[in-house]
Amino acid sequence: MGSRWLPFFFSAIISWTGLEGVNRSLWLADCHVHSHHSIDGRRQVHDYCRAALAAGLTGITFTEHYDLNPAAEGFDHLDFARYAQEVEAARREFAGRLEIGLGLELGEPHLYREAIETFLSGKSGEEVDFLLGSVHWVGKEALHLEFGQHCSGQEAYQDYFTEVLLAVRAGNFHVLAHLDLLKRYLDHAYPLEAERFREIITAILQETIARGIGLEVNTSGIRQGLGDTLPGLTILRWYRDLGGEIVTLGSDAHRPEDVGADLSTGLATLEAAGFNRFGHYHHGQVRMHPIVYT
Repeated sequence: MGSRWLPFFFSAIISWTGLEGVNRSLWLADCHVHSHHSIDGRRQVHDYCRAALAAGLTGITFTEHYDLNPAAEGFDHLDFARYAQEVEAARREFAGRLEIGLGLELGEPHLYREAIETFLSGKSGEEVDFLLGSVHWVGKEALHLEFGQHCSGQEAYQDYFTEVLLAVRAGNFHVLAHLDLLKRYLDHAYPLEAERFREIITAILQETIARGIGLEVNTSGIRQGLGDTLPGLTILRWYRDLGGEIVTLGSDAHRPEDVGADLSTGLATLEAAGFNRFGHYHHGQVRMHPIVYT
């Protein structure tokens, strides 16, 4: 990886102001969105941008899946050049009205570090705004399919969090997405009791802080029946107590009508956890904004 990427990956350059040209009392961006450039996304980039404006957002960051696992449905789906062209066209269409970020959600980044670095080596920090890191597979099993069906809930969560810790130790992304994602799929049978896994979750949080990696508050669990953010309030409080500061908000929308969904609940959860600021990424740098209700 070239030296120009080192600040992009491994440092948090924080600005306490919003983006230039945005004149609103509250900056609020949805920083986890999938268009048709993701295998499970629907509709074009400009459809999501229109939805973001309708939801009263000042920004939206697309985080298309970049999956290198050959068993993953989205393997080799992303055409980055077409994706970048469509985002650039949307930036022209919505100039002065909406800040549009181009990002990626890197699946199991610790397993494909060399390939990811090769892919990114030809791209500047100005081209890719934001990198989410996530775990959707443990070994050869997908979380949303067979994982957890042949072991106890305790073992499944332990194995999952162990994989997340390995991903964070790789350190090649900006923000850890939906830290406790497994509860989306196991909550009906094995509701997550975070305290039982406090040791390994704390290790994950400490590693993110040490590496300058932020934590996402993913609001998809609210509309999908969990009634909770990913991660929930307890883990967010642990993160804050450990000194964590960088948090982003994302709906994990895969269709325009879900853009911005429950971000206000995400803000309230952050405030309850002791945060007074949240962030978004622009050109690989985190910019922090106050939590303000209008």
